[in-house]
Amino acid sequence: MSKPNPQMNAVQIRVSDIEIERNLASYIIEVEGFRKKIRIAYPPFLTITDDTYFRDFIASSLITIQALYDRPVVVLPFKLSSKKEALWRKMYDKEYVFYSSQVGRHLLSEHERIGFTYLSDNEATPKARLLDGKKHFVLMGFGKESLLTAGALSELYGRENVFSGTVSFTRIDWTRKVFSYQKYMELGYHCAKVRTDANTIDRFMTNLVDMSDERWRSLYWDFAPQLTSMLTALAPLAQHYATKYVWMGNEIDCTRIQTYEGREHYGWLTCQSTYFQKAYTESENGTIFSSLLSRLYEYEIQKILAYSYKELFQIQQSCNNQNPEETWCSTCEKCLDTALMLAAIGIDYTKIIDESKVFKGEYATDRANGNLKTRYGDTDKVFVHCMSKLQRSSARSKPLENYVRKFPPMEPIDEVEKINPGNEDDIPPEVWRNVRQVFSKHTPVS
Repeated sequence: MSKPNPQMNAVQIRVSDIEIERNLASYIIEVEGFRKKIRIAYPPFLTITDDTYFRDFIASSLITIQALYDRPVVVLPFKLSSKKEALWRKMYDKEYVFYSSQVGRHLLSEHERIGFTYLSDNEATPKARLLDGKKHFVLMGFGKESLLTAGALSELYGRENVFSGTVSFTRIDWTRKVFSYQKYMELGYHCAKVRTDANTIDRFMTNLVDMSDERWRSLYWDFAPQLTSMLTALAPLAQHYATKYVWMGNEIDCTRIQTYEGREHYGWLTCQSTYFQKAYTESENGTIFSSLLSRLYEYEIQKILAYSYKELFQIQQSCNNQNPEETWCSTCEKCLDTALMLAAIGIDYTKIIDESKVFKGEYATDRANGNLKTRYGDTDKVFVHCMSKLQRSSARSKPLENYVRKFPPMEPIDEVEKINPGNEDDIPPEVWRNVRQVFSKHTPVS
């Protein structure tokens, strides 16, 4: 079968064969003759219902597929409300604009590009929910951001009022994550596990584009809608616990907006962006989706976690490698950044990261060769700030010393260690005023 042309008109992206049995559900995505079955499994205490949350999960799993095409038609066996259709039309467009910016594709207007066809008038009615303003739900990935979020909220509201959920996307992913999950529970935190293979859409999508074309191949890691699916997959748990707030661990980098041909997009962080959280909140019935960390850089997040929540810091997982036998590969981008942040903060990184490897990896070499840019094209402020502090420090091991010497003198960037200004409505003020006091113990206010 020949590969479809991503620019062909009226390509149908069809959802069918929805099956729900207690805490298990599945459905089929079909595009140009290719079919992919998506499964999701909740803990036994939760019974899946065909409500707005479940339909949002289905819609979120299409976000990257639809971005391949100029004029896709999303065919659903149910009807989205006008509010939900507006949400996903907007988010689909953001991802389409981002993809187009990467492959140099001319944009069609937002309103003429995508269509929705409903095979039924069955529209889910939002449920009336009695939400408890003292209860919080944290999307837990066991990185520094979600761990700090859980720690700060638990300090303020008590662990009995803070619930977490984590998504297991693959067996390899979970084999490594299970250590942190078990330790987290042993520390007295609540955490439920949801299993889904939604992120395997990346392999499915290689059927739909010519992967020999470098433009599309470079987007491979953006094909999996993992972050959006993580939010929508866990949202039913927030409903189960009747929590008013759902928190993602998104730092200041998730507040940026880019443009292409005059249209806004959120880069590869569409699914994590502050703006997606706000739009999702507006489409829901009282639940608030936000992040406590949107005014902090990751350096300060790492510092607060390491000093204020030492037990949670011990179970942090930030490595990009999914090797189930090692929590830290000591060669990837995340391992290098974590080593430098901890060294700059004054914490021994060698207990978790192998310094005989971390400064010799491809990413470390690229930095030493002068590439100090983020994937957005701007200067990596956290890296520069860490390097400036390390250049002024005498407490360096020989491998770190040799690596630091490869860089020219750098000046510190003050905002990296401060609570930065933000929009008044980016974090619910009734929560932020309390959390800010906790963060301010270690962090000056800009």
